[in-house]
Amino acid sequence: MADIAIRQQSPTAFYIKVDPTDNVAIIVNDRGLTAGTRFPDGLTLVEHIPQGHKVALVDIPGPW
Repeated sequence: MADIAIRQQSPTAFYIKVDPTDNVAIIVNDRGLTAGTRFPDGLTLVEHIPQGHKVALVDIPGPW
């Protein structure tokens, strides 16, 4: 019997950036995006992001 490898691919990330220079985007996928989803630029989500929520596309320094 042959071994079959099943690889689940990350869903395609659909998002809105209002301006090309924005460092955040709004997730527009139905039901959001799951942890592990990879963006075309290499960003990988570490937790679920619900639809309509923002995600940082780069590290954003805090005020502390």
